Amino acid sequence: MKKLAQAKKSTSPKHLSVAQRRPTRPIAPNHHAFVACLVRFVANIGENADYTTQPRISVGLSLPFTPGNRSSARQLGELLQQIRSRAGDYLPAGADFHAWIVDPQTKQPGLFVTGLLAVREGRYTKAEADALNDRLASQVFGEQPVQPFRFVVRSTAAISDYGYDINDEDFDFEDAEYGLLDSVFGGFDEYMLVDAEHEDDCLSVVGECWHTFPLDLPFTPTPKSTAFQLRYIEAELSNAFSVLADGADLENFEVWMTDPNGAPSLFISGLRGLKEGTLSRKKMKEKERTLLDWAPDRFKILCRAA
Repeated sequence: MKKLAQAKKSTSPKHLSVAQRRPTRPIAPNHHAFVACLVRFVANIGENADYTTQPRISVGLSLPFTPGNRSSARQLGELLQQIRSRAGDYLPAGADFHAWIVDPQTKQPGLFVTGLLAVREGRYTKAEADALNDRLASQVFGEQPVQPFRFVVRSTAAISDYGYDINDEDFDFEDAEYGLLDSVFGGFDEYMLVDAEHEDDCLSVVGECWHTFPLDLPFTPTPKSTAFQLRYIEAELSNAFSVLADGADLENFEVWMTDPNGAPSLFISGLRGLKEGTLSRKKMKEKERTLLDWAPDRFKILCRAA
């Protein structure tokens, strides 16, 4: 009886360890829950500049943390790096910009990301960041009227297709090349065959394509337009061009704004190169002259009429 009592005593709850008495909890999976957020950014053209006519770019991000006033400089830096990677052709490498988290309910500015990072890094005081936010947010999130413009786009585009019996001695290379060219680039105003290659059952063609696109803008393109405005025009038209080219690889992409007659006038791509320092004014004019010399006749006629 004594031994039995001792055995019972040893298994009573008060003699169990803390770990034994504590309820078992499931082990949490070892991964982060990602947070989706919408960000709006504009290129930094100066703290006292007018941002009402600058293009506004919005991108969706997936972050391993919830951005807020307590976010660290490292987290904010990662957020800005994601913005850069999503900005694509809208921003040149290393370009400075202002960015806000967009409130999902009101669509109004939330966290001023670049301002908070400047405070974390000691470049601004909190009061300075708040003042900048007050000045810019109303311009970047206010109503922005747009007006229609038209642009001529010129680009070379490459496309490949498979299933050709190239080894057949009766195979008509020219017919196949122009057939592939027509099937992909037939929607353009003008297009011509530049090059063609074939290997095994694969046929590749490169076409030079010209097309006129409409585009609504919150500003009027002029020689005084900012590099960001000019890049915005190119990026938007590049997206439209890619859709029309059925996803073909684009190279040597050039854009002109047209005059009322439809003739190429303001050389958007050359002007952007001039603003960013990749082209001198002389090189810009030489490049434009060469491109227009090789333009289809319809555009040459329009240019002469202008």
